[in-house]
Amino acid sequence: MGGSVRVGNRHRGDVGDYIGRPGALGNPFVIGRDGCRSAVIWRYAEWLEAAVTRPGPVRSAMVGLFRRLRAGEDLVLVCHCHPRPCHGDVIAAFLRRHLPGAPAGSGTRLEPPAEQKNPGSLRPPET
Repeated sequence: MGGSVRVGNRHRGDVGDYIGRPGALGNPFVIGRDGCRSAVIWRYAEWLEAAVTRPGPVRSAMVGLFRRLRAGEDLVLVCHCHPRPCHGDVIAAFLRRHLPGAPAGSGTRLEPPAEQKNPGSLRPPET
C-alpha cells in the first residue's frame, strides 16, 4: 500500500520535506493579493492538477514524493501554515488519491470557497 503522508509546521519543530516558497511546490498564490486563505488554496489545487501534467520542477517534485510514498516511506510535508488549512493539505490529498490501492474518492477534492465565485486565472502571478 505504501507509506503515510501528513502535513507539519516548520515553526513547531516538524522535520520533513519543505513545501513552502520559493520551492517547486510552494503556493504561487498569496493570501491578500490573490484572495482569502480558502481561495488561494483552491486556486493552488487547480494549478497543481495542471502543473503535474507538464514536465518541470513541480512534476519532478511530485514524482519524487510519490515514489518515496509508494516505497513505504512516511512523509511529512513541512510548511508555515499548519495546522491552519494550507496548500500542504492539497499536496497530501493528491498523493493519497494517486497511491495504488487507494479507495476511490480517497484524498480531498476541494471546492471553490463560497466568498470567491470567480477565482480568476489559475496561472501563478508574474514575479
